[in-house]
Amino acid sequence: MTGRMLRMEQTTKKRTKAPARNWNFTHPLSQDELREIPIHAPLSIKQETFLNDTEHDVMVFGGSAGAGKTQLTLLKILCGAMWDKNYVASISRFSQKQIKMPGGMWATGTSMLTPLGVAPNRTELSWTFPSGAEVKSHHLDNNQSDYQGAQLTLAVVDEAQQCREDDVWYLTSRLRTKSKQKTQLVLTCNPDVNSFLCSWLVKAGYLDETGLPREDMDGKTTFMLQIGGRFEFYRTRKEIEELYGKEQASFAQKFVFYAANVYSNPYIRKFQPEYVHRLENLPAVERSRLLLGNWFAKSEGQGYVKEENFNKCSLADVPLKCPSVRAYDLAGTKPHAANRDPDWTRGVLCSYDKENTHFYIKNLKSLRDNSAAVQSLIETTAIQDGKDVYVSIPVDSGAAGKTVAEQKKSRLLSLGLKVLLEPARASKLVRAEGFLRAVQEGKVYVVDGALSKEDFKEIENFDGVKNNGFHDDLIDALASAYNTLVSGNLIPTIRIGGASGPHYKTRLGGSTLLH
Repeated sequence: MTGRMLRMEQTTKKRTKAPARNWNFTHPLSQDELREIPIHAPLSIKQETFLNDTEHDVMVFGGSAGAGKTQLTLLKILCGAMWDKNYVASISRFSQKQIKMPGGMWATGTSMLTPLGVAPNRTELSWTFPSGAEVKSHHLDNNQSDYQGAQLTLAVVDEAQQCREDDVWYLTSRLRTKSKQKTQLVLTCNPDVNSFLCSWLVKAGYLDETGLPREDMDGKTTFMLQIGGRFEFYRTRKEIEELYGKEQASFAQKFVFYAANVYSNPYIRKFQPEYVHRLENLPAVERSRLLLGNWFAKSEGQGYVKEENFNKCSLADVPLKCPSVRAYDLAGTKPHAANRDPDWTRGVLCSYDKENTHFYIKNLKSLRDNSAAVQSLIETTAIQDGKDVYVSIPVDSGAAGKTVAEQKKSRLLSLGLKVLLEPARASKLVRAEGFLRAVQEGKVYVVDGALSKEDFKEIENFDGVKNNGFHDDLIDALASAYNTLVSGNLIPTIRIGGASGPHYKTRLGGSTLLH
């Protein structure tokens, strides 16, 4: 049966007797022929609830492998598009290559929908339904401009945990339609501790302290509100109203998480038991993530260090008169439509106690802006740090990189500051090796408030692989600071007092005829 589950209601009104009907089929079907007819329908209460949900603005479904995310999402689209000419939907994934992968939503949907009269356009990756409804698949990464002007009834993001929060949220601005159906943002996902979705689910209270979905919150409504660029979650609109007033409360989005796994998908359990067996026998971390839906599960091999490897301390715990450097990793691009997540300029202030070989991370400056703004940040910060602190500037390969670095050095020297130029002579991993080893040995201390949770995540995700999907600007700056300080090549600041100082004459070589 295709379409939403309908319930026939009896009526108490008296009706005139209907004429007898002839229930004889002209062309009766055999059982074998009936078996060949595909039936698209929800197979569990959870699947039916998700499929029939026209209440929530933002819906998250899944959270583990084998939950039926692809089939149910396609069925939801089919229910909306088959008889509504004004229905328009988009299916988004992180990259265009992922959309075209065999077994993905585009390939599966084309196979499922074509026999129902849906016309696929393999060039545009779109489907046109007999009703006139349109559905298009497109990539989302740094690609908001392609969605400008779209008027969507339904926006689906498949494997949403791979996408960026601002790209996903941008789609809500496209949810406007001539259709009378409710506009919705639907996100399907698998667990990823580093994704924005994990943060959302934690804030909304859908996960317990171990990262597993809470049964008592499964399918429960919460309210989502963007305040000052941050997303906050509340149990009721009344809470928002008390904090921000009725108008802000009215803007809150109704949010829900349906935690589904392979055990809530009867089809897989019955017809593909070997798949369930494979999930149940995965290595511990992947089993926890893909079978049980644990959002905090993370392989030790995903990075060299974790946040708990760092020691925490106060600024008062940092020994005085230790050599200090603020080391930079430079970038010069502001976020824009074509690149919503460019590299950061990172400037990290660190000190090193050579007596006990402890390394201290004291402060971090971060900026994503043009080169002029970056130069201003470097100069202003250097003046604030004081003339005792060295400034380390990276030198990019090539003549142009050397010229830019020398220009920055000259400007800082003109301000009376101490400057070092650090050429990049080795791979990122080789340069970071000393710092990472110090972290593993418990010799790195972080001053309270110096690094945020997001900063630690960036460090944790560093695996030495170029373009692994995560930023490595901070680890580059930290490696530079560590290598500079432990080398022992910094010249200490030498102060000579004024002429009235008691040791002035001896510092100049003793008395003179005039004294």
